[in-house]
Amino acid sequence: MMLTLQKSNFKIKAQALNVQNNIEKIKVEKITTRKYILNLMRSGKNDGEIVNSYFGMPPQEISEIVINDKEKAEIEKVTNLTADKNEQLRINNLENLINNEEKNYIKRLTTLPTDKNNLSVMLIPGHGFEDEGATFNNGTIKEKFLNQLISFELAISLLNKGYEVYMPYDLEEHGLVLPYENPKLHIIFKKCRPPITGYKNKNGKYNRRMAEATSRIMLTVAEKLKENNPNARFVSICLHHNFADNKNIRGFIPYFRGDAPADYIQKSKKLGEILLNNCRNIYQSPGIDASKVAGNIFLVTQPGPEVALLVELGFGSNDAELQHALNPIKRQEMAAALEKSITEYFKST
Repeated sequence: MMLTLQKSNFKIKAQALNVQNNIEKIKVEKITTRKYILNLMRSGKNDGEIVNSYFGMPPQEISEIVINDKEKAEIEKVTNLTADKNEQLRINNLENLINNEEKNYIKRLTTLPTDKNNLSVMLIPGHGFEDEGATFNNGTIKEKFLNQLISFELAISLLNKGYEVYMPYDLEEHGLVLPYENPKLHIIFKKCRPPITGYKNKNGKYNRRMAEATSRIMLTVAEKLKENNPNARFVSICLHHNFADNKNIRGFIPYFRGDAPADYIQKSKKLGEILLNNCRNIYQSPGIDASKVAGNIFLVTQPGPEVALLVELGFGSNDAELQHALNPIKRQEMAAALEKSITEYFKST
């Protein structure tokens, strides 16, 4: 009996020793794993990449690894540097894409229509994609959405009237499919679809590269149209929706280039006044009416086309005007008035 007990005690001691060895082994493995994962973190890897790099550790255990403040600061520094590098790479790729698209489109401009009665409009939806523009209704409605909705209606209206319509990009971001089979519709940037205002960098600032590219193409289209047909008529219109801290402010505001030559300002004011007369009351709403024709120095209003305007169709910050902008019937009415104004301008000058 005593011998059996001694054997049993020996077994228990041996098991305890094995357990202790296993614990030490697990500790060593965990320390090794921790060092390995810290190195992955220092290299800028995210959690998913770490899991893929180290299959021996479940994802949930990665989050349980404790790192000290010094290690945390070091990892954050590397992560930020990696993010900056990736952002710069993205911007460089976008820059190259814009450059290539711009060059390719300018090459294609040699085939512009030569119809003696040709009337052309460049239709630019303000903002888009990464650049949301202003936000309305407590941030739930983006200006770019409203701008593309009305641009779609106006494009259809202009095409139906026989105009050549030039647009910087399609409107499929919001599921709006233009009649691409129509030979009078010209989409400029077919592969890249960055915003007209520019793309936002990590500091929240917008790069003007796309706006500059669009403006250069606007000027080139104007030049080529004149080369093909000295009597060609070409105007450009960029559509936006306004914002004001005071929700009672409403109104329709066409902006022209205020530092342009006098004859260009005169023509711009002419189209601006026609637009104002035909469109100012379509989104009729209670409030303080800020409607007017005004000068500014927007990039997309520079001389080149016969006239180039940036038009604020209404204030999305005014609840009533916002509802009008969202109403399909009102949008069609606004698009018809915009087309009518452009036609009236061409006929009167």
